[in-house]
Parts: sequence; structure tokens; C-alpha cells
Amino acid sequence: MEKDKETGVGDLLRAEREKKGLTREQVAMTTRLRKHFIEALENEEWENLPSPVFIRGFIRSYARAVGFDGKEAVSLYNRIAPVKEGIPKPLAGPREPKRRAVFILIPILLIFLIVIYLWKGQETPLPEESVIPPAVQEKDVGEVKPPPAEKQETTPVEPEKIAPPESNDEPVNPPPESVIPAAPEEETMPAPPVETAQPVNDLVLKGIVNMRTWIKIYVDDNPPLEYIFQPGSRPQWTAKKGFDVLVGNAAGIEFEFNGKRIKDLGDLGKVVRVRFPEDFESELYED
Repeated sequence: MEKDKETGVGDLLRAEREKKGLTREQVAMTTRLRKHFIEALENEEWENLPSPVFIRGFIRSYARAVGFDGKEAVSLYNRIAPVKEGIPKPLAGPREPKRRAVFILIPILLIFLIVIYLWKGQETPLPEESVIPPAVQEKDVGEVKPPPAEKQETTPVEPEKIAPPESNDEPVNPPPESVIPAAPEEETMPAPPVETAQPVNDLVLKGIVNMRTWIKIYVDDNPPLEYIFQPGSRPQWTAKKGFDVLVGNAAGIEFEFNGKRIKDLGDLGKVVRVRFPEDFESELYED
């Protein structure tokens, strides 16, 4: 499609957006279009967009997002659109056929089955017969007798004669029973306290979403994560260094950082950047 700067569709959409005080990121979040599509519409770079069928839908969504009549914007675009449209350009490239993988897997599976069949068909060799030495044969085993035990000569011992105790007129008083002191009770020592591992002091960031909000968050120095949260969402993240957050709707979300509530980030629809803690700045941050 040839590019025509005289249509004014892109200028019209850009003017309406700026009149509403919106950024391209906010329009992209509302229309769910990619940012480079928004830029191509405003610059009327039709060669960077899909077929006219998709372009009309993009223009209609953009116009509604900035409060302009979508039919009028599409009508303005139709003045320069070609009468005969070709096959719509797909938004994503075609998937590669999977037949090639199937043709590769079938021979491998057949070879695997043949190997298993041949392996199971082999005869298991019988164990070699144990050879009994001629010295110990079955017929000789019964004739082997244990050697006779050696007789030990024992000399009889005469019992020792014990003389009776001499008689005594005085009665023999038994000695007093010795008093055995009781064993001291064992003293119970308290068990030493068990040392528990100290918890790692991670930084915790929680979100309290009040209305539809888009955010981009950098956790430590990792690549960013993008979300579109609905009202009632309660997301949570943990980090070692900190968080660098770009909020698309400042009035739509509140944060709780390590138990401390952070409110009133800005007005409705305002894009703000907040950092937790304040001195943290991600190395990968891109505005």
C-alpha cells in the first residue's frame, strides 16, 4: 500500500490524543495494541501495518479510546485505501509443519523395537556346572568321620573336710546392719537452646489494585515484567535489592512495601515511576 500523508488520519488521531492528555502507552494499554502499531497509525506508515482489514479495526479502536467517532476516522482512511484488497497479512508468521519431525521419529522408533526384539531373542547361557574335586566325591562324603576327641585325664579331687565351729557359751550377736545412704538424685540439666537459621531479609512489595491498571516492574536487575491488573487484584513480588516500577494509571493502584502503605501516587491516567527503596534504580530501566 502506498503511503499518503495528505489523508490526515494520523494527524487527527494524534491531535485527539494530545487533546485528552494521553500518552501512547496509555492508548496502547486501553486498545491492547502494540506501541509500534500506535506510532505507525499516527505517522500513517501503512507499510508497517497489516492489511487494510486490520488497519480499519486499529483506527476504530484508537478513535474510541480518545473519544472520537470511529466511523468518521475509518471513512477518512477509506478515501485512500485500495478498492481491491489482497489476502490479509497475518499478525504472526505461519507455523512450521510438523511432518518432518514425524518422519524422523518413525525410523528411530522402528530401530528401537528391532533392537529390543533381537536382545530378547538371544538365549541366556546356562551357568557352568560346578566341578567337585576328586578328593571330595559324593560316595566319600558319607565315609568321612570326624576325628576322635582326645581324652583328658582327670584326677579325682577329694572333698575338703570342714571342721565344725567351736562351741561358745556366749551368744554371738550379729553386727548391726550397715546403713547404706540413698543414692543422690540425678540433677536434670536443661537442654541447650536449639539455634534456628535466621530468615533472609527479602524485600516484599504488594499491590492493592483499585481500578484497571498497567504496570511495568523491574525486580532487582532482572528484565522487566508487564501486567494489566483488574480491580481487586493483590499481586506480590520479592527482591534482594529493590523494585523499579512504571505505573500507567497512578490512581488505580496502591503499594505496601515491607509493611508500609504507599498511597496517592498521582491523578487518574497519569504515568508515574516509583522506586522501592527510593535510592534503588534498575540498570535495565527503559522509559
